Amino acid sequence: MIVRILTLAFLAFMTLAASFPAVEAAYEAPDDCEWNFINEESGFAGGVSLTCHLSAINSHLEKTNFSVIPIEFTRKLTVKCKEPTKSNLDARGFLSLGSHLEELVIDSCRLEHIPAMAFDGLPRLKSLKIQTRFANEFSMASEALAGLTSLQHLDLSGNGLRSMPPDELCHLPSLTSLNLSNNQMGSVADLGLLTSNCRLLRLESLDLSANEITTLHSYMLSEYWPQLKVLDLKNNFVRHVESIESPGINKCSLNYFDLGNNQINTLPSKMLQNCHELKSVSLANNSLPSLDVGFFDNLKRLERLDLSGNRLSVSLTGRQTRDMVSLVHLDLSSNQLSILVESARIFESMSSTLQVLKLNNNRLKTIEAKVFQTLVNLKELDMSQNELAVLEKETLSGLQRLTHLHLSHNDLNSLHEDAFVSVPEVLVLDLSQNKFRLAPVALKSLGKLQTLDLSFNGLETLKNASFLDISSLWRLQLNSNNIGNVSRSLFAKLNSLQILDLSSNIISMVEEGSFDDNQKLRAVRLDSNSLTRIEELFGKLSDLMWLNVSSNSITNFDYVLLPTSLRWLDISHNLISNLGNYFDLNSELALAEMDVSFNKLNQL
Repeated sequence: MIVRILTLAFLAFMTLAASFPAVEAAYEAPDDCEWNFINEESGFAGGVSLTCHLSAINSHLEKTNFSVIPIEFTRKLTVKCKEPTKSNLDARGFLSLGSHLEELVIDSCRLEHIPAMAFDGLPRLKSLKIQTRFANEFSMASEALAGLTSLQHLDLSGNGLRSMPPDELCHLPSLTSLNLSNNQMGSVADLGLLTSNCRLLRLESLDLSANEITTLHSYMLSEYWPQLKVLDLKNNFVRHVESIESPGINKCSLNYFDLGNNQINTLPSKMLQNCHELKSVSLANNSLPSLDVGFFDNLKRLERLDLSGNRLSVSLTGRQTRDMVSLVHLDLSSNQLSILVESARIFESMSSTLQVLKLNNNRLKTIEAKVFQTLVNLKELDMSQNELAVLEKETLSGLQRLTHLHLSHNDLNSLHEDAFVSVPEVLVLDLSQNKFRLAPVALKSLGKLQTLDLSFNGLETLKNASFLDISSLWRLQLNSNNIGNVSRSLFAKLNSLQILDLSSNIISMVEEGSFDDNQKLRAVRLDSNSLTRIEELFGKLSDLMWLNVSSNSITNFDYVLLPTSLRWLDISHNLISNLGNYFDLNSELALAEMDVSFNKLNQL
């Protein structure tokens, strides 16, 4: 323990250590502490990270003496409290560590107040993190951070902090990163800077997410933190962003701005007008019905824009997106869009840069031909959870580099037979939760397809299905359809197939040898069907590791029916009365887990 230990022992240690070269120096951590090198290659030269596990700091039962910690090599100190007992910090309580300590972490200690001059005497400290536990409230005295002239990173997240003392942050001229997330601040003014003459001129990252902030002044984006590159205000209660002209010179250095998960329904038209360096903007999960026509002007370096979870009923226009010449990721999901028209020219400016476009969870019924024609580098398009009923020949025109296409949860019952001619590079296609009765002929155009999901449709037969000729397929999901039988030659051309899901159909028969041509199969699901036998189906599949044939009507089972590679097997909820031939094959089987519950077993 770091309590009531004589400093004489420490002085003796330092005298002994000084008589040896640094590379041979000993490091004697106090009881309840453990240490390691910050850099193993550098050894003591790179410093020591010391972690101490205490009941509490300066509790009413005992005094904590940090002076027993070896100071010469200790660069980082982490103090973790094990008990909910109230902890207390003394003024200059870490003074003995001042000459070398660069990082201090106080974790899970029930601190309710930080006194004045608590960290004075730590001129080399660069990083301070305090996360309390069990504290009903947390406050800081004026001058609590005094003396930390070298501090670059301050993390006070998750403490229930309501405000900072006025001008307190002005004691930190070197501060570059400030994390005040998960507190109870009701306003940016609670930082204690709005009436101050000081500006955090070196601050580059400010995290105020998950507080209780209700109002934001737009000029704060540039006026108070001229070097700020990251500003995180998500998960607050911001309803109003006030547009107030700044009295000073507007300089905005922001690269990342997150205002998501708030309650905003309107934004000032010139809010981002001076933030030309922005690369990522999130306005997700607000209540925005529209945005001013010039809101995104001059954002020529913007790479990621998230407008998901708003109330946009009309898509952005080419006028609004004209300066988005660097955009890579655009998220318009979870809005109220019902139509995309080619004349809007929304994607024209980002034609060579956009790679991910999310339009899922809208109300899209109509997508005009050639809407996406300019998006020659788009790789992922998500139009799932809409109201699309058909896909025309030119709907996907121009998307020659598309690799991931998501169309699940629509009303699709037919596709033009050439609907996929324009997207020959598609690797992953999700058509689940639609209304297909037959596999679309259009699939014939996807010669490189690797993953196909046709689950939860109304497929009644797979006979002559066009995807059965796609030899590159390695994952095929056909579960939750109305497929009745599987013939021997059905999957013969799918020699790359590794994962096959035929569960929750009405399959009563799978012909013997139906999977013999699928030697790469690793996982098969045939559960929740009407199978009565599984003889001559899996024994030759030397790579098969996972098999589920539960919830059928299988009566006979023998381990000889399984490949020796199998590791996981579910044959529960069947009519099996005995498990045969296990001991004869025990040395060969690789089975690690097996479920045989809910059968009619009378013999194992």
